[in-house]
Amino acid sequence: MSQLIEKFKKDGFIVIPNVLSSSEVNAYIFAIDKLASKSKTYIGGYLRESNIIEKDLIFADLINQPTTFSYVKELLYGYPRLMSTEAIIRPNTNLKDDPVRWHEDGPNSPSYRQLSFPAPTIQVKVGYFLNDILSDDSGNLVVLPGSHLLPNGPPTQLATSDSVPNAVQLKVKAGSAVIFHSALWHCVQPNDQKISRYSIYFGYCLPWMAPFDRSASSITLRSLLKKEQKELLMDFENPSSNYTLIKEIWRGNPKLVAASQMRMLYELFIIRLKNIKRKFLGNSIN
Repeated sequence: MSQLIEKFKKDGFIVIPNVLSSSEVNAYIFAIDKLASKSKTYIGGYLRESNIIEKDLIFADLINQPTTFSYVKELLYGYPRLMSTEAIIRPNTNLKDDPVRWHEDGPNSPSYRQLSFPAPTIQVKVGYFLNDILSDDSGNLVVLPGSHLLPNGPPTQLATSDSVPNAVQLKVKAGSAVIFHSALWHCVQPNDQKISRYSIYFGYCLPWMAPFDRSASSITLRSLLKKEQKELLMDFENPSSNYTLIKEIWRGNPKLVAASQMRMLYELFIIRLKNIKRKFLGNSIN
C-alpha cells in the first residue's frame, strides 16, 4: 500500500486492477440500467445519476469496498466520510455523448487551491470502470499526472483533448478502479465505440465538509445499512463527535419530523393532498 500512497502523492491518482469481479460488474451494470429506466436525466442514452445509494441498495456495498476504502481511509487521515455517489452511462458520441472538459473537482468559492498550496488532500474520488477501456476512443478518463501540485486549475478555454502535454488516457479492464485527488486535472474523451461506457464514482471528504448530493440520508437507508457504512454517511449532529448519527429529523426543517418510515409517507401524503386541493379549489384552501 505504501508504494501506491506515495504514487498518489506524486501523480495525484492511482489505478487498481481487479477490484470488482465479473459478477459484480454485471450486477452493477444491470442496476444502472434499472436506474436509467426510471431517471429523468437519462437523455439520448446518456445518464448521470446522483445519490445512487438511496435508489438501489446494491451500490451500498461500495461505500466501504475493502480494497479502495483502505486507500481512501489512509489518504484522508483516518476520517473519511461519503460525500457523493454517482452512476454514469456514456454512450456513443453520435448518441449525444457529453464529453467533459478539463476540470478539477470541488467548490469554486473558494477552491481547495485557495486554502493552501499545493491543494490539500481533503477530498478524493473513487471511480469504478464497468467496461474494458483499452483503446483511445472509448470515452476514456484522461488525467494530467502531478497537476494537483500546480498553483492553478485548468483554464476554462482548454478543450476536451488528450493533446495536453503529458496527459494520460486511462486504459483499464472492467472491474478496475481509479482513486484521484480532487485537484487533479481531468477530462473525458468522447466515446466513439458502439458500446456505452458504464462507471460509478464515489466521493469522500473530511467530516467537517458538506455532502454534495444530499442534505441528509433517509431513515430507510440508514436502517438498512451496516453500522460501519452508516458511520460514513455524514449524518451526524456535530462533526467533532466522531460517528454520532443525527436524530430522526430532516436536517434544517424540524417540522418534517420523521420518527418512522410511515410518518415520512404520511407527511408526503398530506403535502400531495394539499397540492391537489389548491389546484382545484385555489390557494386560499389549506
